[in-house]
Amino acid sequence: RKVNNAGPSIDLVRHTPAVPAAGQPVVVTARVSDPDGLSSVSLRFRTVETAAFSSVAMRDDGAGGDALAGDGIWSGTLNGRGSGELVQFIVEAFDNATSTASSIFPSGTVYAGLPAVSGANIRWGDPVPTGTFNHVHAWLTTSQNTWLSNGQDSSLVGGLDNTFRDCTLVHGNLRVIYNAGIRRKGSPFTGQADYALTVPGDDLLLGTRDRVYGLTGNGGEEATRMRNQIANWIARKMGVPYLNTAYMRFYRNGSS
Repeated sequence: RKVNNAGPSIDLVRHTPAVPAAGQPVVVTARVSDPDGLSSVSLRFRTVETAAFSSVAMRDDGAGGDALAGDGIWSGTLNGRGSGELVQFIVEAFDNATSTASSIFPSGTVYAGLPAVSGANIRWGDPVPTGTFNHVHAWLTTSQNTWLSNGQDSSLVGGLDNTFRDCTLVHGNLRVIYNAGIRRKGSPFTGQADYALTVPGDDLLLGTRDRVYGLTGNGGEEATRMRNQIANWIARKMGVPYLNTAYMRFYRNGSS
């Protein structure tokens, strides 16, 4: 829709390191621009999702955690936190027009019909497997994690709820996707041990929006941990439909 003055563009938001160790400072970066220039760019954060946001100024002057002056990438630093602590943050920018306009990241919803998201999440001290074994992390606020476990409306739901909950998804030590959606996957008969995830359409993971992170068996681990892989390999060799699968460690708020 046409507006007299839209707020600044905010994209390429990332935090580094992707999986911070306990006590390790984290630098949040974002590409921010506006035809009228920028009057301020702020990193706002909180440790309790119902609390007010604190704020630190983001910089593009090559100092204070910023890598290169004047490149349009703004940087702000969060102090290290204890193991298991989660911080929710937003990036807020104001333009330099006579009638000032602002923008925030993130905005919108994880999935159509859900409430707007309230921030992006960073968690400290998650386990990281040794070597090159792949690992995936889903970070949720306390309320989103509770709703994922029990269903939003009643503890009797027991996870039988297909509503996607807001999370940060970290794939390995590099790829970070904010405001992904996570829900439990399974049935009343086999349990709710698996997860289905969706990512924003403009931030695909390995070329697709949707994927399942599941145990090797139906409702639990099967003895060999290899039957699904072998079955899919046979189907691929036969030229019939099959699933792409890969082994990895999956952590939800630090628990595998």
